[in-house]
Amino acid sequence: MVLQRPIRLEPGDSIRIVAPASHFDKKAFLSGVDVIRKAGFQVHYRDDIFAKEGYFAGSDRRRHEELEEAIVDEECKAIFCARGGYGITRILPNLDKAVIRSKPKIFVGYSDLSAMLAFLVFECGQTAVHGPLVVEATALGQLWRHLTTADAQEIQLDGEVVVAGEAEGMLFGGNLAVLQATVGLSWFPKDSRLLLFIEDVNELDYRIDRSLTHLQQVGLFKQLCGVIIGKLGSGDSHWEHQIVKEFFGHLGIPMIYNCGIGHYASRIPIPVGVKGMLDTKRKLLVAESPVS
Repeated sequence: MVLQRPIRLEPGDSIRIVAPASHFDKKAFLSGVDVIRKAGFQVHYRDDIFAKEGYFAGSDRRRHEELEEAIVDEECKAIFCARGGYGITRILPNLDKAVIRSKPKIFVGYSDLSAMLAFLVFECGQTAVHGPLVVEATALGQLWRHLTTADAQEIQLDGEVVVAGEAEGMLFGGNLAVLQATVGLSWFPKDSRLLLFIEDVNELDYRIDRSLTHLQQVGLFKQLCGVIIGKLGSGDSHWEHQIVKEFFGHLGIPMIYNCGIGHYASRIPIPVGVKGMLDTKRKLLVAESPVS
């Protein structure tokens, strides 16, 4: 599968921020905006981005219009997300895939936005980045080396090596619960050799087990050549490690666990839809650039 790669960022380029999921803390958001501007980029967002409706950042219509405006904006080079939470899956089916394909833009997000990453890769044929949100100001600085050069990047992983070895495949993944929720949809991965990464936050052991059981039973594990796992539960579980080893250890593929991706620790950015090479002995991931 050969995917489109958006054009890399250069100083002065325009970044639009959207809130397609849950509402968020305004102070944390503005801190993130300041970080992006100090990095040399223009920042644009709608005045109604601070809207609240239930646990959403405004109505489905508002969030859909905001995202589509960013997609068609000729000046916009990248789309960042204010926060994850929940809500983007309600608006994904209404996005114009043909427009997205004709105007590829950098997209960055994780958590609930994992659904958008899958949508971009498997429905629109475009790369993206599993990376920090705007409200996570201290983590945003890690993004620039992935978004401003077309060179491959070495990503040093932390965590525990469960199965040593090397693997090469298409990097894909995100939030475990969100990935499970895409089963049966047209943007659920199929027929690809995947270097999978997954993470979650505060999940109970039985829910982790249930999600992995479902993914195993629908055949996802047959596509895997390697696995990178962040934290999944609250961090104090005695069973999470055993669950992970039970599901993946017998596959005999390289595997590293408890990495700082997603909701915890360093929030290491990982491109999706590009070729990755994992060496668990060295705890090293070499990823092709998501931009051109």
